[in-house]
Amino acid sequence: MGRFSSPLAPDIVTAPEVLRTKGYYTGVCGRYFHLDGVVSPIPVTAQVYEKHNMRTWKNRVDFLDVSSQGPTPKLFDQFLGKVPKGRPWFFWINYNDPHHPWDADAGKVDPGERRLDPSLSATELERQVRALSPAIGAYLEREEGERLGVSAARLTPEDVATGELVAQDGRLLLGTGDGALELLEVTPPGRRPMDAAAYLRGHRMS
Repeated sequence: MGRFSSPLAPDIVTAPEVLRTKGYYTGVCGRYFHLDGVVSPIPVTAQVYEKHNMRTWKNRVDFLDVSSQGPTPKLFDQFLGKVPKGRPWFFWINYNDPHHPWDADAGKVDPGERRLDPSLSATELERQVRALSPAIGAYLEREEGERLGVSAARLTPEDVATGELVAQDGRLLLGTGDGALELLEVTPPGRRPMDAAAYLRGHRMS
C-alpha cells in the first residue's frame, strides 16, 4: 500500500478524537482526505481493509461524509442540525486543490446571505447565525432601515408574531415563521457587540 491507500493506524489518536473527550460534537465532510484508505479500492485492497478493520474514521467522529466537495454547504447544514443544543462542535471540511491559491473573491459572502429572514423557521435562522459567526455575522433588518448585527442566538418556546422583535423579561425575542429566536448578542450600527440586556438598556422597544 502507498501513502494514499494505507489508512491511518488505529492506535494513532487524532485531533477530533481529543475534542470528543472534551465534549465536542465532531464531523468530517467534503473531498476525501486519505486517512481511511482510498475511496474505491481494488478488490484485494478492499478485502484487506475489511479483514483487518482498517477503516476507523466512522468510529473517530460523530458525523462522516466524504462523498465529494460539491454538496459541502448542504452537508454543513446537516451537521449543524445534528449538533446537540449547547454543545461545542468541530467540523473538518475538505476541498479540492488544497495546494492552490484561492480565487480573489473566494471568501466573499453575498450580503443577502447575511440577512435574517423572519419568514424562515427559528431553527433555520439559528443555524444561519452560527454559520456566519463570528467572522462575518448575520444581521436583522429593522423597519426603520437599521441593520442590527446578530452574532449569537438560541431557540426559545415563547410565542411571538412573525417578524416582531420584542423585549420580554430583559430578553430580546424575534418571532419567525416557525417558533421564536432569542437574540443573545447583537451589534447596533457603529457600536461594538453587546448582550441583549445591554442593548435593551439603550433602546426602547415598542
